[in-house]
Amino acid sequence: ERCYYKYQSNGWALQPYDRNNPTLQDLEFIYSNASIVTNIEEGVPTSSTTSPVLMAYMLDKLRLSRGIRILEIGTGTGYNSAILAEIVGDQNLIVSVDIQPEVVIRAQRLLSELGYPGITVACSDGYEGSPASAPYHRIIATAGCPDISDRWVEQLHPQGFMLIPLMHGGFYPLTEIYLEDDLLCGKVIGQSNFMSIQGALNMPNIWSHTHGVTYDFTKTQKLSEVKSMESARSNDLCYFLALESPHACWFAQTRMVGLYDPSRGVAAIDVNNGNTFSGGSQSVYDELQLIYEKWLALDMPKSTEYEIRFFPFENHITDSSETSWKIKRKYYQQLISLKP
Repeated sequence: ERCYYKYQSNGWALQPYDRNNPTLQDLEFIYSNASIVTNIEEGVPTSSTTSPVLMAYMLDKLRLSRGIRILEIGTGTGYNSAILAEIVGDQNLIVSVDIQPEVVIRAQRLLSELGYPGITVACSDGYEGSPASAPYHRIIATAGCPDISDRWVEQLHPQGFMLIPLMHGGFYPLTEIYLEDDLLCGKVIGQSNFMSIQGALNMPNIWSHTHGVTYDFTKTQKLSEVKSMESARSNDLCYFLALESPHACWFAQTRMVGLYDPSRGVAAIDVNNGNTFSGGSQSVYDELQLIYEKWLALDMPKSTEYEIRFFPFENHITDSSETSWKIKRKYYQQLISLKP
């Protein structure tokens, strides 16, 4: 039976549909820009399509051409794999892995039915990659990653690169990662929103909150005003907050970014109008104000204006400038620096 899931007031509801005779409601939803949840475990989504606009953006940023070999981490429905095969001109150049057996079985069936039997779809922990078909000119992850895998680095072609939604604070900036003079480097090239990866790459939160925090701001006090900003700039501020504080977060169902520490309180900036709010300890608001003033003093850097370098843990990082930050992940340390 073919189906998908839609969120309703009482949770995720199964939506059976007939592919040969879909309803108008089915078509409107399927052809919208929404991500379509296709697998649920214990009431929690574990697999979905990527929203079409984000999918198209990532395909464009992969800079694909004929003959490029690709490893995809996170199979979903298999649709992205099929598009990749069309672009590179050979189904046998596409390898997709997913940790969920039911997702793999469904994708294998759908791809075979629709004329893509040459795409390799394997059930394994995405952390391991797929060494049998390495090296890959491109490695793309379609799940939010708290870190990159050392296996991916081993399987990457020297002239290739990875496109990874790499967790940073409460969101997943799209990060291009590549080798430069044997040094693993990266740069943020856009924003994304994905489910978190499962398996060995999953790890305890580096930040207090890796998803949007729900908070009742009617209980906070309005303290001052800052400059209102566009959504893209609020993402830039959120990126900087996450460099400066483990309590950085964005607040669900609002356009607020700020700091949230359950033991001390909350401080947030409403990017629509520049209003700032505080609840709990004054120290949280003072911390937010200092970080915001530092961001202004640095000329409000964009998330795309940082250089990122990745080091194994046996490397000792000594850079300690005012415009460099260290982040310890599970397998790699990051040194993030503002470009000169």
